[in-house]
Amino acid sequence: LLRYAARVMFDGSLSEAAMKTVVRLAKEYGVPLCADPASARLAYKLRPFLADLHLVVPNQVEEAELCGVDFPGYDPSASLTLARRLLAAGVTMVVVTLSDFGLDYATADEMGYIPPTHMHMVDSTGTGDAVTAAILFGLLNDLPPIEAIRLGAAAAAITLQSAETVVPDLSLDMLYDHLIV
Repeated sequence: LLRYAARVMFDGSLSEAAMKTVVRLAKEYGVPLCADPASARLAYKLRPFLADLHLVVPNQVEEAELCGVDFPGYDPSASLTLARRLLAAGVTMVVVTLSDFGLDYATADEMGYIPPTHMHMVDSTGTGDAVTAAILFGLLNDLPPIEAIRLGAAAAAITLQSAETVVPDLSLDMLYDHLIV
């Protein structure tokens, strides 16, 4: 399955042996590897594989754990500093969810902050997964990284305004209606 995959996504809930196998096979077949720490408690498990990751999508607490530092508090500027550290560790693209305060992103070519666009937060459950899924969708469809990241920000805005963990009628049109340019 990995041999023919366009990308591989895994999270911190896997065992160390499973992570090593996924990373080894992704390298062997030249498949870009993406990861979500899944929780601050599990984020440390991704540290040995940072140089192998094309994309990582942590929240701010997970990002600090990935960097092996104390959480500096909810601060987009501090988050960008840590994102630079993850790039220096070998990650190609870092997107940090900032709760309901938008997201930070960093690649070799650019970095920045995308503010939230939602008017009223209903529930944040599922927001990080929505961000990751939309970014992966964009990358799988050969969108430029910044456009894929903007799709992720749009998915966050839509998900934050929903009582559902997964927005049942989420569509590409809906994402583009919420796109921040």
